[in-house]
Amino acid sequence: MPAIQPSLLKTQTIDLIDHFSRPADFLHNLHDLLEFYADRTHRPNTVTNAVHLLQEHRVPKPVLRSIEQILIPKIISNPQGALILADALWQDHWAEGRLFAIFILGQLPPKPANLILDRIAAWGSTCKELSIVQAIATRGTESLRLQAETEYFQSLEKWLTYKQHPLRRISLYAINALINTENFENLPLLFRWLGPLIRNAEIEFKDQLSDILRAMAKKAPQETSHFLRQIIVSAPNVQTAAIIRHALDAFPPDLQNLLRNYLRRYKNKKAPLGS
Repeated sequence: MPAIQPSLLKTQTIDLIDHFSRPADFLHNLHDLLEFYADRTHRPNTVTNAVHLLQEHRVPKPVLRSIEQILIPKIISNPQGALILADALWQDHWAEGRLFAIFILGQLPPKPANLILDRIAAWGSTCKELSIVQAIATRGTESLRLQAETEYFQSLEKWLTYKQHPLRRISLYAINALINTENFENLPLLFRWLGPLIRNAEIEFKDQLSDILRAMAKKAPQETSHFLRQIIVSAPNVQTAAIIRHALDAFPPDLQNLLRNYLRRYKNKKAPLGS
């Protein structure tokens, strides 16, 4: 792997972006550029936590950021061309190609939003690589979170109803990203979405639900504690309690103790009828 020379890298990325409107050429030149900077001491490599494995070049992050930065003006000035390029990159069997496709999707203006939402759903439903799925739900939804809340929230709410479906997993990762969005404050919406999921405590999603509760505890500890106390009272089961316990250390000490007391108090009680 050669040392990064900023002037050379700039020239290389300018040459690459010249192929923006020719996806096949762009993809070919992208791999040439990535291979130039690839870390060959750890080859071959695949994305982490993969089920269906994708190859990975192992390129330094400054190189990837430089490519992203030179893509942004083109995405803004030619969104239709950017969408065509994203579709071509998604068909690539290398992790970087798919991650650049996701980056483009997240930078596209959501007009109309369904052009992005349809790809989030299609890519998320078929992708098996966990790191890529997480990127779809976080980086791929950036413009939706900021510029198309109504359509985005409607889709998330619908996807959350799909039991044992990849789109439910996508939605949960997306909710975590939503919580960490600086200006997002619609906690009642999240409580409405998450209440049934935490009460049902599906084992497949327990880690994601705990991660979401941790993020919510850091953002709004009092409100989240109140929400969880209501759940503990109405649905005192082992799985729900485990999800909550795994999130306790994200709360201030006084709220940790309060929630632990609730968990102990309702440990052996059955939820009231109709809860």
